[in-house]
Amino acid sequence: MLYAIIGARWTIMEKERALDRMRTIMRDVAVAEFSTIGQDGFPYTRAVVNVASIRDYPDLTSYLELFPKDELFVVSEATSEKMKQVRANNKVSLYVLNTLTYEWVMVGGIAVELKDQAIKEHMWRSRWKTTYVNPEDPNFVVIKIKAKFIRFANETIYLND
Repeated sequence: MLYAIIGARWTIMEKERALDRMRTIMRDVAVAEFSTIGQDGFPYTRAVVNVASIRDYPDLTSYLELFPKDELFVVSEATSEKMKQVRANNKVSLYVLNTLTYEWVMVGGIAVELKDQAIKEHMWRSRWKTTYVNPEDPNFVVIKIKAKFIRFANETIYLND
């Protein structure tokens, strides 16, 4: 078994393999757990739609592949507690568990609220109309998570060392 070693360096091939494994696991899971840090210093975790899910968002698959492998996306409401926490502390994590295979991945990274309207238009789905009227809705936010490390059951890979 491999375990994370602080200060260890991974080859480009090991990092690519980890990113590919992460994406494979994420494609089969509908819901992700998104964690932020509250003003009280405690983590806050909530379920979010996993836009990388092939089953739930097959039309987004090719669009998401245009981005670097270490960039993940979450949608949110601009006025949510989650967004207040992201704006105050952009260190976040995203966790998914495949309940059929029990494979899981946790990604730690830096969250950025995207302002690019073209990205928002590609990401928005009509089934979200009850929450976000349209992609121009000021309450519709796309969060990009730039992965800094990927944690699997038996290893942690740091992407930027």
